[in-house]
Amino acid sequence: FDQEPATRQDPPLAELRTTLKRMLDRKPAILKIATSITRYADVVTLETLRKEIPAGQKHVIVGMGDKARVQRLLSPLKNALTYACLDDNEQAAPQSVATDVAAPGQVSLSTYRELAHLKNPALYGVLGGPHVTASLSPTIHNRLLKAHNIDALYTTFPADDLADLHEHTTLGSNIAMH
Repeated sequence: FDQEPATRQDPPLAELRTTLKRMLDRKPAILKIATSITRYADVVTLETLRKEIPAGQKHVIVGMGDKARVQRLLSPLKNALTYACLDDNEQAAPQSVATDVAAPGQVSLSTYRELAHLKNPALYGVLGGPHVTASLSPTIHNRLLKAHNIDALYTTFPADDLADLHEHTTLGSNIAMH
C-alpha cells in the first residue's frame, strides 16, 4: 500500500480482505499486514480484519502512527510476534515516545517490559490533541495499576477532533485541554 504521504489513505476493509485472502492462499507460516492509521476507525478496521483470520493461522496485524499506539501496546497479546525499538536511554520513562523507531508509533522495548504482566487488560486513557503523547499520565497510572495487580492499560489517545474517538472503546478516560 505504498502511496505518497500527502495522498495516503488507509485501505478500506474490502481491500484489506482481498489482500488477506491472497496471503492466505499462499499458506504462510505467519502473515503480516501493516498499514498507516490516521483515524481511530482504522484501528477498528484492522481489529475487524484480525477476527476474520482462521483460527490457528499465526499473524501480525499492526497499525503505524500515533493513533495506532494502543494497538501496538497490546501487540504481544494479539500477534504471533511484535516489533520494538531499543531505547536511546534505558532510563527513559516507560510509555515515553521512542526516538529511534523503524515505523511510526513503534513502542520501545522498555515499555513492553513494563507491560509484560498484562493478560486481558481493561483499557483506559487520556484524550487530547497531538501534545497528549508527551503526558506522564500513562507512566504514573500503569505503575499504579501494576503495583495493585490490576490487569489494565492506561495510554494516550491523540486526536484533532474528539469525534474521531467515538469508535474506540475504553472503560474510562480523561481529557487534557491545552
